[in-house]
Amino acid sequence: MNQHLSNFVQYLCLCYHEARNVRHLVKAGYLSPQPFERLLLLPTNKIEAWQELARLRAEAAELGTARAASNLFTARFECSAEELIELYRNPHWRSSAYGGNRGRKSHGPCVTSNERLTRTTLMRFRDSFGRYPRCGTTPGRSARSWMA
Repeated sequence: MNQHLSNFVQYLCLCYHEARNVRHLVKAGYLSPQPFERLLLLPTNKIEAWQELARLRAEAAELGTARAASNLFTARFECSAEELIELYRNPHWRSSAYGGNRGRKSHGPCVTSNERLTRTTLMRFRDSFGRYPRCGTTPGRSARSWMA
């Protein structure tokens, strides 16, 4: 398996895993639940949610391209990476008690909506994964240690 693609899938999965915290914004009335219904179905427990995503991660990694992997996640959650970027830009996501990690300024995926999922983007994901080996949800716990 291509290590760059594997890293991309892990990072992409982490973005969706974190997005399950949209439930806090929905509950507080900041967002409508409709666009995020499938994300809301993920377990609230971070470890259970990561384990539930194991099969999807494996399937996405076997597809062979970042575009195909991204499309699989989009189909599963009916929410694209671009829509996650918009979610993470919500002012109530950052710097509030609702969702996300208040200690980090940038909490969303590192691709912009006009970037293509090319080898260059894969390299950026890999580099980002290397700089942030910790998942961000639990200090001291590696995202890789959550793999089922």
